[in-house]
Amino acid sequence: MATLKNRSRREQTYNLPHDAYCSDGQCRCVPVTQHFVHHDAAAGVSGVAAREKNLSASIIFLSGETKDDLPETILKCPDISGAIKRRELVKVD
Repeated sequence: MATLKNRSRREQTYNLPHDAYCSDGQCRCVPVTQHFVHHDAAAGVSGVAAREKNLSASIIFLSGETKDDLPETILKCPDISGAIKRRELVKVD
């Protein structure tokens, strides 16, 4: 497990894309139901349809906040690894 600390003096939000964050075989994406209106022009009818979808997760760090017990795969996410390189986030041992 990883522990990360926000060194910045402002809130930070990072996207956790499926390919990187869920790479250990455990999907952590958020399931949602998307509703939309479907119109069949040939038949001249409309109706509401729904489909299930998974959205990539995100994480929010408040100013100076430390989050522990994060999965190691979070370090593979481009936004997180970039923030560590810029020293906005630090990995706490």
